[in-house]
Amino acid sequence: MTNEELVTEYQKSRAEAALSEICVQNKGLVYSIVRRYIGAACRHERTNAAAVVGSDDLMQMGYIGLIQAAERWILQAVQASQRSHGSG
Repeated sequence: MTNEELVTEYQKSRAEAALSEICVQNKGLVYSIVRRYIGAACRHERTNAAAVVGSDDLMQMGYIGLIQAAERWILQAVQASQRSHGSG
């Protein structure tokens, strides 16, 4: 399933399975952003950013951000639907 289909399924049923699948399908994206953050922080601060904030913690924050984005997308979709139907 695509991310859009999974988010729609989550919107309809609040199914944890759909949310889990979104996280699984986007694991590479989260990991890529975490790696980029650690690299940029190391270059900027000349320290080991992973020692300051553990990469596991950064991964968790990435997944939280992913879930929040899915929830905002749901909200935006509902609001757009309400506006198009004149009920918002």
